[in-house]
Amino acid sequence: MLRSDAVVRARPGPDEALSLEAALDLAVREAPLGIAVVDRDFRFVLLNAAMAGINGRPVEEHLGQDLRVLFRGAPGLEALVEVLGRVLETGRPLRDVVLEPGAPPGQQRSFRCDYHPVTSGEAVVGVCAFVEETTARRDAEQQRDAAATREHAARLEAEAQVRELTLAREAVAEQRAQLRLITDAVPGLIALVGKDLVYRFANETYRTWFARSPETLIGHSLPEVMGPLGYETVREHVERALGGADVKYEVVMPYPTGPRRVRTQLMPLRTRSGAVDGFVALVQDISAERRREETSQFLAEASATLASSLDVDETLRRLATLAVPRLADWCAIELLQGEQRSEQLAVAHVDPARVSDAWALRERYPLDWSQRFGLPEVLRTGRSELYEEIPEELLGRTAKDDAHLAVIRALGLRSAIIAPLRARGRILGAITLVHAESGRRYDAADLALVEDLAARAALAVENARLYREAREAVRKRDDFLSVASHELKTPLTSLKLTVAALDREAGRVGTPETFRARLDRIQTQSTRLAGLVDQLLDVSRMSAGKLVLDLEPIDLAELAAEVVQRFAEEAGRVGTTVTLRAPVPVPVVADRQRMDQVLTNLLSNALKYAAGNPVEMQVHCVSGPRIRVQDAGPGISPADQDRIFERFERGLQTHGHPGMGLGLWIVREIVQAHHGRVWVQSPPGGGATFEVSLPPEG
Repeated sequence: MLRSDAVVRARPGPDEALSLEAALDLAVREAPLGIAVVDRDFRFVLLNAAMAGINGRPVEEHLGQDLRVLFRGAPGLEALVEVLGRVLETGRPLRDVVLEPGAPPGQQRSFRCDYHPVTSGEAVVGVCAFVEETTARRDAEQQRDAAATREHAARLEAEAQVRELTLAREAVAEQRAQLRLITDAVPGLIALVGKDLVYRFANETYRTWFARSPETLIGHSLPEVMGPLGYETVREHVERALGGADVKYEVVMPYPTGPRRVRTQLMPLRTRSGAVDGFVALVQDISAERRREETSQFLAEASATLASSLDVDETLRRLATLAVPRLADWCAIELLQGEQRSEQLAVAHVDPARVSDAWALRERYPLDWSQRFGLPEVLRTGRSELYEEIPEELLGRTAKDDAHLAVIRALGLRSAIIAPLRARGRILGAITLVHAESGRRYDAADLALVEDLAARAALAVENARLYREAREAVRKRDDFLSVASHELKTPLTSLKLTVAALDREAGRVGTPETFRARLDRIQTQSTRLAGLVDQLLDVSRMSAGKLVLDLEPIDLAELAAEVVQRFAEEAGRVGTTVTLRAPVPVPVVADRQRMDQVLTNLLSNALKYAAGNPVEMQVHCVSGPRIRVQDAGPGISPADQDRIFERFERGLQTHGHPGMGLGLWIVREIVQAHHGRVWVQSPPGGGATFEVSLPPEG
């Protein structure tokens, strides 16, 4: 029968012998999990310090209290009562229940809970709850210091209770059974070890980890149970615990059922006189947690490696090297080169000297595409293959002859994964990972990791292919522009000569004004067409990196005056006045023809959008030669101010203004070739100012 005032009490005895009941009580109270027992009326019957810390109330405020009254109005109370009621009603445990009580942003707490029915005979008389807080590690570390204070207070209180209370043997027996139930349900090892290193108690989890019942451990020593290697791993920590220190550590332990990474706490057990009589061990398996962290870190490094270059061969070599030895002893990456044709592009091994052996073996024994297993099958079907253990029969089916079989056996292959490189529905190749010398084995979790890695590698390979194709398309386009521009030059030159001859003939014989006006329009359009062809030629040269500068000392102010004079007639035709402010010479070492092109394009652009408003060009020297062209046109939106300098790009206010969007791009390319820069400023309300800055030395 459950009682709200029930406690664990030590059996009277000499100071040198600590009772099993007291040890179990200490294990419950000191467990890192929150543990509590409530009866059918939802009253707290038993509570450890960890649970009190989670609830934020002292132990004494819980015992005998109805949790519905004690936590009235608390976030998550209704969900908790519903879960406890379900266990009381069904008599079945509920595991891995996640509770997340509401809280202000940044203060959300999360708990993973197991609920087990407590029975007396066939009746369910209560619920035992195991609660693990899973809030971020940062929050857990902040709470650890506070928990230590609560733990100390709880320990002092519990020791006082043990000294003060002397209940009947029946109550002790009942509590002993309940404690056994609780410790057996804890998802970790709990053990009581004496100062002679002999096991006095072990919970049910030992059956899973050691493949033997916990009862068979009692009376045997740590070195016997753990083996020489296992005991040597923890010997230093055990000695510190027997010296009276609370010990916490993480380590990889070689258990009989396989290695596990564990987080362990060793707490000294003391007699009433204060002498250390042994310790309680609490051990949690954190292998999955660490594996997730290591997997995330590896995939992040792999992604960085895959993104570091568009050279497929080099990228795959780096990836293979990254995988060894963290994921494999051997790593090989294969890419398809056509129908039943592939090439091994990368090989890595823990011993770099053996890599050449792998290349030689592959050259001597190429892939057998008739095989319906292994690498050929993965390349054919795109389905991964996992070999947790590589059987001898598989080696025999793979080998081409006895010599080949002998070589394969000598490699000592133990376990393997072959995963396809698949991107956008296409099989691009495969990655093969093998464990050999290390003796490690792959499992389903490793397969998921390798498939993720293969997907990232495939995407990198596909992106590199698309990049190569895009560059080839750009090269072909530029070649076409270059050829087309040169081909257009010949008929344009002939057209301009013909128009000039007609103009002279018209002047000699006398012609109507309408005829001369049409000749002028032909001349204007042919000049404009020639300019467009020149722009296409510039696009071709600049895209191919063939812009060659003929540098010489020039006066930028004088050149600007020539350009402004050349535009006088056009400015008058559109009703715009062009003002040049260049009072003094501005010497610079530059390509005269290209700088003429810069000034021409900037002034032409300003006249196009000035709409009859004045245009001003200024050439001066401020920490180097500067060109400034200002118009009072519609202006340029902030979103367009960088974009208009790109190839074939134009501002959103260009409706009704013809052009290919190359003039400002050509300006930028020429200015940057002179180690200068160009930018635009356009305040709200209209108008634009283009500025060019050249280095003092030109």
